[in-house]
Amino acid sequence: MSNSPYGAKSWVSYLKDRPLPVRNSVLRRLQRKLCDASVPLQDLKKVIKSDPVLCLHMVRKASELHDKVDSKVTSIDHAINSLGLDHIESVAKTITPLKLNPSSVAQKMYFRYIAVSHHAASQAQSWLLRKKTLFAEETYLASLFYGVGHWLLWQHAALHMSEIQIKIREENTDVVLAETDILGCTVQEISRGLIESWGISELAVTSLEHETSPNKKTLAQLHQRALGDPRLSAEVLRDINHLVQEKFFPVKLSNWIALTTSFGWESTKSMKIIDIINDFLNAEIAETINNLHITCAQSSRIYHVPGTLALAAEMLLLPSPNSINYRISSKEAALLCNAMPATAQQTAAKPKSPQPRENDTPP
Repeated sequence: MSNSPYGAKSWVSYLKDRPLPVRNSVLRRLQRKLCDASVPLQDLKKVIKSDPVLCLHMVRKASELHDKVDSKVTSIDHAINSLGLDHIESVAKTITPLKLNPSSVAQKMYFRYIAVSHHAASQAQSWLLRKKTLFAEETYLASLFYGVGHWLLWQHAALHMSEIQIKIREENTDVVLAETDILGCTVQEISRGLIESWGISELAVTSLEHETSPNKKTLAQLHQRALGDPRLSAEVLRDINHLVQEKFFPVKLSNWIALTTSFGWESTKSMKIIDIINDFLNAEIAETINNLHITCAQSSRIYHVPGTLALAAEMLLLPSPNSINYRISSKEAALLCNAMPATAQQTAAKPKSPQPRENDTPP
């Protein structure tokens, strides 16, 4: 498949209506429960909430229904309660199951980035519950879908995503530059466009706006604030304090830590974000690190796909130059090219058909 999308609008248009499969085992479990007409809604909630993709399907359907009465879905529970048994059953019938192929890098990375999103949402929820603030469930929903662009891209543009990983991990290219070079925009922009087109979370849309994303200077100032650096002026400190108090801040912060630690917990960038989290929670650093590790382990226990390396298992491994397999083999790439757009590099590598000369007649 050629004619690859390029730029945020083009990618959103290409991805927004494409199917997003659910683990075969989870979908079968839900379908078995739906066969019982007297099944309690609470039992269905446990199955649905165990899988972020199932949650997305249910929230999208609930949002469609809420739009008709000019209201909004504010949590996963709210979405499931709004749907009821009949709508849940109708949604389940439209979902495509996916059984992991152990040799498929694209499928493993698809499930990996869903796990990263679940990790982020779990961290954000745990922070707000610890701080005893409002909007914990709404924040969980927004944090869970913040990285939805990664899910769809690994499912429907895995060749592009593999090239991005190569640039980041092997060529040490900045994430934003790598994504922009291959996609014509960032994954964050694609995620924002998808969520906005589905109308599923205003908080997620706000959180994904580049206008609300701190630049490198602001991130450095956030870290200075976390360390109590006296060099910060009163004006800068006031601006940073305002940013930290924004409703979208824990959504961004949870995804920063989840995405960054997926490349390694011991990196300097990860440790700086942990300092910012510690400052946000106003806690002791040892306690914060311990709680981050506990939440990561709990997330991996709830959402884990057999055949993939759990994020919590990676957290326990010693630092090593070895990393996950993100390179798609030529054999898998040949299969994927029939179902998804080829990258610019692959298009350029295709042999061109010989052009007939003026006195040649095509066969």
